Formats: sequence, structure tokens, C-alpha cells
Amino acid sequence: MTQEFWAEYVLENRVNDEPQVDYRPVFATELAPRLEGLSPAEAALEVNLWCAEHVTYRFNDSPTADPLTTYYRGHGRCGEESVFTVAAMRSAGIPARQVYVPRWSHCDDNHAWVEVFVEGGWHYLGACEPEPVLDRGWFTAPARRAMLVRSRRRDGSYENQTARYAPTQLWRFHTGCPGGTLTLWVLNEGAFHPILTLPTDEQGDAVQELGIGDLLATVEAPGVWGELLCKGKQGSEFTIPLGRPVYSPERVLRFEAPDPPLDFPPPLTSAQRLRREEMLAQAAERRALWAASHQDAVNAPLRPGGQGFPPSLADRAVACTRLPCGDQLFVVGPAGAELAPPAAAPDQLLRPQPMPIRVSGPRLLAWLRPGEEPTAHFLNELAALDAPFPVPVEPRTDPPPTDLPRVLGLDPEQLPLLALVGRDGLCHYAGGGYQVGSAALLARLASLLL
Repeated sequence: MTQEFWAEYVLENRVNDEPQVDYRPVFATELAPRLEGLSPAEAALEVNLWCAEHVTYRFNDSPTADPLTTYYRGHGRCGEESVFTVAAMRSAGIPARQVYVPRWSHCDDNHAWVEVFVEGGWHYLGACEPEPVLDRGWFTAPARRAMLVRSRRRDGSYENQTARYAPTQLWRFHTGCPGGTLTLWVLNEGAFHPILTLPTDEQGDAVQELGIGDLLATVEAPGVWGELLCKGKQGSEFTIPLGRPVYSPERVLRFEAPDPPLDFPPPLTSAQRLRREEMLAQAAERRALWAASHQDAVNAPLRPGGQGFPPSLADRAVACTRLPCGDQLFVVGPAGAELAPPAAAPDQLLRPQPMPIRVSGPRLLAWLRPGEEPTAHFLNELAALDAPFPVPVEPRTDPPPTDLPRVLGLDPEQLPLLALVGRDGLCHYAGGGYQVGSAALLARLASLLL
């Protein structure tokens, strides 16, 4: 480990763009007694458990808080949790960095987590999400579908980490615009959001290793504009035509997400599952005590202003429909136009994807919350169907398996969680929460699997 490496990943005080504070005396004093006699890997897991005892996830759109602010208020979004956890790791002498996906392609939003350098290499973990082993987190399968994963250097530059998480290919862009700015966009939250900006060389070209899905590529220079929807599953070399394209709101396009993984990490052993449950219970109990003793900080107003994401492409209107497989049907029109999201045919809604649990089908797995909405709505719709449901329905009131909702691109908090499984044991359709007509739609889709 070189001095430069140590300075970058241990001595460096700032993790991303958060305000600088002197957090090390506080964190190091608390952590030191808990880490005595532990190996570097064990110490990293223990630090993350300590982090979970003080901070939990809560969404906000304010600028990133410094590690001490997050520590005392006891909550933060994933970007703040990861900044806090990296700061704690560095305070304990463990090399660490923040890693993140600027925007997902297969679902909305983004995510950030942590990597630590132990046992001769980089290993990942979910910030403030304790696990009994490294290289495990709910985002393992989603990260396999990332178009870009990157980390930030102390000088403000970025390192491309995509190949460590997802299948990649070397993308080559030819723009005919030397010295231009190439921007790559993904469709996320109903708009095109930038994930990477590159300069074009003397020939107007740019090269980058990225995931395998769709990208909107635009090139810009004074008085010059060009763009192309690049289909990454059909090729890796694209020539971007210059000029403003004309989109018809009647033309339905498809934005394809990277494919879901075909395999998943091996399940935890019985001892590891027990240890994980103990860690989660300990973290929840101690975090509740911590929050109760710091109510002023917990309830303090957030700093005004947003996170400072680059703006979405605002020169056009976009309306999209997210398919269960993660792909999106979309139409484009002039800015300000009122567009209707495209309707999806039933066969477009079906696309098999692996399940992290073994299921014999065909059947509908339904994780419910009886007596609460929207479960009651779904059950009423199910009972009102004109004909019996085409396949067996298996109601479940136990919590969904930890990784299942995320693998299927769903929010684990949005019950009912519905997974339509075919004879092949694959999930052909999944949905979460309540949508009007979901029972009738599922019945139509289930009949297609027979």
C-alpha cells in the first residue's frame, strides 16, 4: 500500500462534495474499543454495524450533509449514509471510498454504497446496512444492470468501476465534431438524465467502457448539435448524426435496460443468517436509543437547496411506461406538449427473469398485508373476477425474501408484492403496491403462461 494510496483513501478528509468537518476524533474514539483484535475484514463489518446503530435511511433532497451532521441527526439518504460510513472507515484506518450509480436504467432513482480495501482488494458493503460478510447487499443484483458505476477521486475526477459489478462492453462514438462535448443519458423518472460527459478527440470520437443497455448520446459544440438513441444490445459502435432530429409523438420507442443477472450470490449459511438477524436487531435497538437522546438534531431542518444533480434534457417532452422487465416504452414531442404514456400490450409485459428463490409454477406469489390498503383493494378485485384465477394463488404474509423485491425492480415497502411465476420457475411479471385493475391484468397474463 503506497503513501499515495493511503493519502487518497484514509487520510483524505472529504468523501464527495460534503462540507469539511473534523469528524475523526469523535469517530475514532468510539470505534477503537470495538475493533481491538479484529482482522481488517472483521473491523470493516464492525464499523458498518456501528454506523447502522447511529444512522438509518431517510430520503431528502437537500445538499449532502457532512458526516458529523448525519451522525447526530441519525438519518440520511444513501449518499449521506455512504459519506458517513466512508468517514467512519477512514477514522478506523480502513481504506474506503464511495461508489455509486448516477442513475439506474431498469428502475428510477440512483444509489450509492461503500467499498473498503481489505485482504488485498476492494470489497463492497451497503452503508449502514450490516451484513455478516463482505460483498453482499440488496443492490448486488441491481448493480449487475448498471450502465455506469463510478467512484470519486480526491482531485474531483472519477474512476469507472462498472466492470467490477456488471457485464460491460467498449462503446465507441463517432460524432464528426472534434472538441465537442458528448453526453450520455438514460431514461429515469420520466426524463432523460445525464450519467456521463466526455470530450471528443481531434477526430470527433470518444470511447468508454459501460454496461450493455440503451443510451441516448448527444454531442454539442458552438452551433452544433447531434443525437442518437444507441441500442447497446445490438452493437457497440455508433455514428451520431449532426442536426436536430424530428420526433413524432405517435411513434412509440423502446428504451432497453441491461438484462437481469442469471445467477445470484450463494445464500447465507444458517449461522450467518442468525448473525445477520442479531446485527439488525442490535442496530435497531441502539439506533432508537441514539435518536431519543438527540431529538433536537433528529428534527433539525435540513440545509436549503437540492442535491445539485445535473439537469435533465429539457428541450423536449417525454412520456413513458415502465415495463416489468425494466425496459420503457416512450414517446417524444416538443417541449411543453401534453403526451400520453404509451399503452403496453400483454405480451410486452411478460419477460422471464430469474428468481433468487426456488419456486414451482405456474403460480402467483402474493406477499400481502391483510387488513391494510392496498392489499384489501387487490383481494377485493381478485374475488370479483368473472372466472377463477388461471393459476394457483399463494398468499404470503411473511416478509418477502431480502433480495427478491430489488431483483425484480420493486420497492420492498410497496405491498402487495406480486410475482407471476411460470412452469420454468422464472418470474414473468412482477408488481408492487396497488394499481387499478391489477387482478384482471394478472389473470390475463397468467393465461398466457398456460
